[in-house]
Amino acid sequence: MSMRKQIVAILAFGLCVAYVQGNVNLELRPVQQTAWLGDVVEVGLYAVSDDETDQMVRGMQVILQWDPVFLRLDEAQPLVNNGPYTWLLSGFFDDSGADGLNDTWEDGNGYYQAAGNFESPAWATPEGLLVTTFRFNALNPTLATEITILPTLGEYTVTEVFGEQVGEDVVGTLGTTTITVESWGAFTVEIQGEMCGVEPGETVTVLVTVSGLVRPINGVQMLVEFDDTVLDFSGAMAGDGAGSPWDSATVAFEEVEGGVLTYALVLLGGESDQNAVVARLDFVFQPDVVPSVGIVQLLTQMPPLLTKFTASGTAITVIPELGEPVTIASPGDLDFDEDVDLADLAMLLSNYGTTSGAVYEDGDMDCDGDVDLSDLAALLAVYG
Repeated sequence: MSMRKQIVAILAFGLCVAYVQGNVNLELRPVQQTAWLGDVVEVGLYAVSDDETDQMVRGMQVILQWDPVFLRLDEAQPLVNNGPYTWLLSGFFDDSGADGLNDTWEDGNGYYQAAGNFESPAWATPEGLLVTTFRFNALNPTLATEITILPTLGEYTVTEVFGEQVGEDVVGTLGTTTITVESWGAFTVEIQGEMCGVEPGETVTVLVTVSGLVRPINGVQMLVEFDDTVLDFSGAMAGDGAGSPWDSATVAFEEVEGGVLTYALVLLGGESDQNAVVARLDFVFQPDVVPSVGIVQLLTQMPPLLTKFTASGTAITVIPELGEPVTIASPGDLDFDEDVDLADLAMLLSNYGTTSGAVYEDGDMDCDGDVDLSDLAALLAVYG
């Protein structure tokens, strides 16, 4: 007999008596409404009587749904049975052969089941009986993401609460809760100075910065991807050498493989929450053909490694928000499509005469803040 059939049989067991029972509402109550990225989010499941009396509960089956982009049921410990009542069975059991809701937590749904003890069933109170506590991992920042109890999902699975009479479903309203996931801060990459077109053999310095920290950190690990057919990695330096708190950081790990730099720094005996340059990375522009384009960007992960923050006194690993990629291109390639053609000329001419605030993509070939005759001449020199 499958686990599902065994549980249903247990839930159906009971004495048939003449008793009129109201409904039992199911509510989700988060232990914390706001969590930090990387935290475990705990949400209590409560059985709540819909009148002023306690109502018998012999068991239940509950369908949970969440957004897997932001949350995932914790694989190591998906729930904690910390309620006042000790269930005979409680958990996410094998659902194979039915709707398969418990095959993986990455699809954003799960099927929880609980069966009470024969001689001492549970009682839903007007204040609410804590049935169990679900545990989710916070994966990405969001202002609001919902965890919901669904009435049905798939062909066979329904949410039910079993009351005193055999087979009686007394489920009432089904709850939803909202969780906010906040980031500790952000990593970004940027080119030191302005990118005005790079000639073969030139060295380009890319700065990795941290900003918006909500608590001090004492370590970082970054995965930096670059196009190794265009860019040669030539070295890294902690901090910026100009007063960044990361100037004194210890390099814990540095490795380059397949166009990905893994670089880890630790502040020994200290921590920082400053907006600062974490590292300087140098790349030599070495394209096989000109014009060419090279991209440098941060990766969230490349299993088994992560881009992450660490903090003193905690084992929490926090994945920060990541900034946009930076593009390194040959002179005149304003739209970064690896040629200098009419589209680039049109872009420059559409901004011709701009006297201040222009950038390279506008046609400011010499990065002096305007688009003038010297920029037009420089583009025409490499046109085609």
